Amino acid sequence: MNLHIELMCLFVNDDLTSEQFETIFLDHIAEFENLLESSIYLKIVCTNFTKKNDVISLKNFLREYLISDYPDDINHTNDSYIDKIIDSDRNDTIAELLRKRYEKKKLVSIECSNINTPKQLIAVIKEMLQFPKNCGNSFDAINDLIYDIIFPEKLILKNWNTVEKKLPRESEIIRNILHKRTDCEIVFNES
Repeated sequence: MNLHIELMCLFVNDDLTSEQFETIFLDHIAEFENLLESSIYLKIVCTNFTKKNDVISLKNFLREYLISDYPDDINHTNDSYIDKIIDSDRNDTIAELLRKRYEKKKLVSIECSNINTPKQLIAVIKEMLQFPKNCGNSFDAINDLIYDIIFPEKLILKNWNTVEKKLPRESEIIRNILHKRTDCEIVFNES
């Protein structure tokens, strides 16, 4: 698969962030200008990557282009394809970014004593476990994506008893969601 097609596939599949896509695109802009149709190239160049709607519009545009012109490549760019890149001896920017993104951490520790609202609980869980930016701000959204993130080997929720006292219903919901992941040791620490 060519670099420009691989980059676009990984971007539209949310395996690379918009910032990563933009950086790699700009680093190889001459190649992209030569390889891409002018309408595709101009759409990327004219995108304001700091505006969410522009990024969404670009992703939709590129997805349609890839499905139309490169259906095998877009379908081939899946989890096993990413695993092959990560496990390969490739040393390019894409491979390094994917390795860093999908690297499993040994330990994540979350300090819970300052959590006072359900909104704060959701935000802390999403941030510390690196849920994707498109994850909604609800327990249902966390539940829907619980298998889509890379969990650490061990997760410690320090001072969890304070959350249980302040938010008994919500703490039980999060506890049940987190326990779905059997590939991680989860410790609800009381001090």
